[in-house]
Formats: sequence, C-alpha cells, structure tokens
Amino acid sequence: MEITSLSILSPSKLKTFLTCPRKYYYDYIERRPSEKHPAAALGTAVHKTIETVYKERIDPVLFFLNEFDAELARHGIELDAYSKYKMDGVKMVGDYDYAKRIPIEMEYSFRALPFPNQADAICAFNGIIDQTYEWGFVDLKTNARKPSQTTLDNDPQFIIYNWAFEEIFNYKPERNVWHHLRTHEDIDADVDGKLDQIIRDVTTLLATDFTAVRDTPVQKTCFFCPHKNECLGVREEVELSPR
Repeated sequence: MEITSLSILSPSKLKTFLTCPRKYYYDYIERRPSEKHPAAALGTAVHKTIETVYKERIDPVLFFLNEFDAELARHGIELDAYSKYKMDGVKMVGDYDYAKRIPIEMEYSFRALPFPNQADAICAFNGIIDQTYEWGFVDLKTNARKPSQTTLDNDPQFIIYNWAFEEIFNYKPERNVWHHLRTHEDIDADVDGKLDQIIRDVTTLLATDFTAVRDTPVQKTCFFCPHKNECLGVREEVELSPR
C-alpha cells in the first residue's frame, strides 16, 4: 500500500469521523482553524507535567501552573487567575501518585504503523500512548466524567492502542488501563476481539465521499462544536429556501 497523508489516521481522527463525518471534513480535510477549549489546554498541561516529573525532579504544581498559563497564552485563551480549570489541574498533578508505578516510557509515539498489518494494510496509524509498561499501557484522562464499562470496552482509541502495542512489542498487553486523574481510579478496558469493527470503520471512512458529506443538509448543530456556525448556516439556508 502506498502511504499518503489521506491514508494516515489516528485514534482521534477515527473517533471524530464516527462521531460526526462533517466535523472530520472540517478538521482534517479543509483543516479549518478552530479555537482550543480550556479543557483541552488543561489536558495538555497536565499530561506534560506528569511526563516531566518522571524525567526531572521538579515541583509538579509549580510546573503545571507555568505550563497551563503558557498553553492558554499560545491559544489566546483568557481565564480568571483562579479558574476551576486551573484549580482542577493543580489537584490532579499534586495528588497523582508518581511512585505507584514507574512507566518504561512516557508519551510513546508510533508513526505510520501499517493497519491491520504490513501484508494487508488498508491505511496506517499514528498515535501516542501515555504510559507503557511490560504488562501493557495506561492512558491518563482528565475527563470530568468516567465512561461506562461498555463504552470503554468499545472505545476505538483503546482498541487501536491494544493492536498497536502488540504490533510494536510482539505480544498482547495484559492490561489496557483508563486512569482517571480526578479520582485516581483505574478502569481496565476489555478490547479483545474488537479489531474487526475498527477495520470496518476505517474502510467506511476511506470510502466516504466527503464532498457529499459537506453538501448534505444537517438537521441539528452541536453546542460545543467549533464548527457549529457552519452547520447552523447550512441548516438555516435549507429551512428558509423556497419550496
């Protein structure tokens, strides 16, 4: 298979497509700029802090505060000095048990990994696994809410990371852990036997006519989507056009 930019995916790209093909079109084909939400800035700063603490002897709270402020400035986000996002981040990095388990590697990156394998590749995947261990991996989450077990067991990100771990290290991970940084709870994802669904989803994505997706009228808009105005404009045009 010839690897092109359009055939290199990531778990977040696939999840975006499965959630809303129109958002996938705006984000990854048109590459429209969008504002970064403070929650995303929080996640970036918390992950960077935990990664750095494992590599250097630093004060996690002080590092987070500097990193979070820098992340906000990079994206032009203005928040109150004592915003809930900042206080949540301070608690997450301050209460995290750095001695509980020591990862082999933080932010393990894989690039253009043929999917589902070299011989039968239909695309390639990029990804970054937060923490890798001999027994598997941990994904650190700053989400306000925990997923249901069913949702986690069918999460494309965990299915893809489980597949990638085996492809890279040549053995199946014993555990795929969703770690909630707000409650310090580990939730194991049972993703065995789910790869066929990802193959079907990727096949559908690659075969999608995104011009048709772009031009198809929408019936609703999503409040938190950065592209809601585009969808709203399409919806209003359809509603107001002569019959």
